Amino acid sequence: VVSTQSTWGPAVLPELERKGSKVSVVLSDLHPMPEQWRQLAAKNPKFSFVNVPLDAMNVTSEYHNALRTMLSAFHHFDKQQAIGILSDAVKSNSPILIIEGAQRSILWILFFVISFPLCFFWAFVTLRWTPGRLLLFYLVPAIPLMFYWDGVTSALRAYSIKDMQSMCQLADPRSSFNWSHGSVGSFPFPTPFNLQYTLGVPKRNVPA
Repeated sequence: VVSTQSTWGPAVLPELERKGSKVSVVLSDLHPMPEQWRQLAAKNPKFSFVNVPLDAMNVTSEYHNALRTMLSAFHHFDKQQAIGILSDAVKSNSPILIIEGAQRSILWILFFVISFPLCFFWAFVTLRWTPGRLLLFYLVPAIPLMFYWDGVTSALRAYSIKDMQSMCQLADPRSSFNWSHGSVGSFPFPTPFNLQYTLGVPKRNVPA
C-alpha cells in the first residue's frame, strides 16, 4: 500500500492488521515528514517511507502496481490535478482508493455552523488552561475559527460521487479499470458521519 498523502496514512496499517491482512505501507507526500515517519518505522517494520517529495500525479515506477491510498485529502486538489492523480494510477496499472470525509452538502456545512459555538464549551471542559490557550480560544478565537473555516471550505471543495464518476471516465477513457463509488456510514444521505469512497481496480494485471 502506497499512501500518497500521508497525514492519515499511518492509520491504514493497524486497521488492515486487525482484519488479518499481511501488507506493508509506504508513506509518501509532496511535502514529506521523514523524522516523524522514521519514528513510526522504528515501532513497526511494516512501515517504510519515501524521504523525498513524491507527486501523486507522477508516482515513480518503483511503486507501480501497488495500491495507492489518499485519505481525506482529495478535495485539496483542483479538477485537473484530481484527474491527473487518477490518470497516473490508470497509466501505471495501480489500484487506487480515495476516501473522503468532507462532503459537499448542506448538512455538512450546518454541522460546522452548529459546532462552532460548541468548540468553546469543549475547550472549557477538556483542556488544561494556559495563557496561550486562553488567548487563542476566547480573547482571539483563532482555533475555533480555523476549525470552522477548514470544515466549511473542505465541504465547498469536496467532490460528489457524480463528480468522481465523471473524472474517472476522463482519466480512464479505455475503461481499463473497474470503478466503484459509494458512501459508508449509518445514514443513506451525506452527513458528517459518513465516508465517501472511490475504488479503482485494473481489469487485468500487468507485471511491474
